[in-house]
Amino acid sequence: ARASEAGSDHQLAFLAALCSCPLGADQTRVLATLLDAGPDEAGLPGLTLDTDLRWTVLTALVAAGAENSDRIDEELAADDTAGGARRAATARAARPTVGAKEEAEALLTATGDHAPSNALVRATLLGIDLPGQEHLLTGLCERYLDDVTALWKARSGDLAKTVAAGLFPAWSVDADTVARFDAVIADTSRPAALRRILAEQNADLTRALEARAVDAAAAG
Repeated sequence: ARASEAGSDHQLAFLAALCSCPLGADQTRVLATLLDAGPDEAGLPGLTLDTDLRWTVLTALVAAGAENSDRIDEELAADDTAGGARRAATARAARPTVGAKEEAEALLTATGDHAPSNALVRATLLGIDLPGQEHLLTGLCERYLDDVTALWKARSGDLAKTVAAGLFPAWSVDADTVARFDAVIADTSRPAALRRILAEQNADLTRALEARAVDAAAAG
């Protein structure tokens, strides 16, 4: 980003790519400077730090454990819009703790008066499965089937489909996970639409597992 032309699309694209990666101390320091002091102080002259990019940077810092819920609330107060609420939901789900992932899970599977909107569901899902956070998601993986089955019964439709696909443990790339879902997919007592979603997700998981095997063979 620093080597790109100031204010160019390439500069913005490189920075956005960085924000999607697990960050080290040097990267979090630069992003924190960008957020608090501006592009010039961060060595990124010409960059336009608009509201959308501020949320992107803040979410990356939250995911790295360099910012917290209080900072999310501050940013939301400055962007008190429907879009701001969605970005705040993503940032909250990105917090690198088991508790934060459980809070996101509870929000996604809530029903009745506490059921979230489809927009809030999609925003929350964006912050759950982030690179480097797989170790925080073991419990969510174990509860996945119970969660989506209960949600499917209580609130079938687009929301249940979105959660079933978005909360699928795609981060658990191993043969046991594939076998577990193969058995569920073969269970005709479950709703056909749900089994179709699981089959699509499990096919992606199978391809990921096969790709890892090819990479391992090539490396060996």
